[in-house]
Amino acid sequence: MRMARSRVGFSELLVLLCLLGLRAEPACARDDWQLWLEQKWQVKLQPQLTVMGRSDVRFRDDMS
Repeated sequence: MRMARSRVGFSELLVLLCLLGLRAEPACARDDWQLWLEQKWQVKLQPQLTVMGRSDVRFRDDMS
């Protein structure tokens, strides 16, 4: 009987914590931005030889 009461109390506490978590504002960076540019290329030098390359460039701005 006592164990049943502790389970109900724990469940109520868990629901209360979840509801309190929903009220909090999410942490997000609204003034920040990122731009990712990706380039892929390949050059065929001979019928059996191909050179391939890839580059990733990231531009970012942290307004805060």
